[in-house]
Amino acid sequence: GNTKSPGQREKKVDEDVDPKLLEDIPGWLRSLRLHKYTPNFEGMNWRDMVLMDEAQLEAKGVAALGARRKMLKTFEVVRKKMGIEGPAGASP
Repeated sequence: GNTKSPGQREKKVDEDVDPKLLEDIPGWLRSLRLHKYTPNFEGMNWRDMVLMDEAQLEAKGVAALGARRKMLKTFEVVRKKMGIEGPAGASP
């Protein structure tokens, strides 16, 4: 039969984040198909990245709205998963 262990609900792959992948920013961005922005985040770690807001991303040179939206959504997923408080003043 089809025995799936509990907790293995169908999950959209792009919603889940592998903590090990976060340590590899180029790999993480590649998994999001946003690897062209890798140089924009040079020298940063993921903990700093996931606290960025849209204005900060724009300042970093992420000009495309779609790319910023995707990053912000991903950052939110990472913060929830890793138990990190969101940026101060960010709307829930």
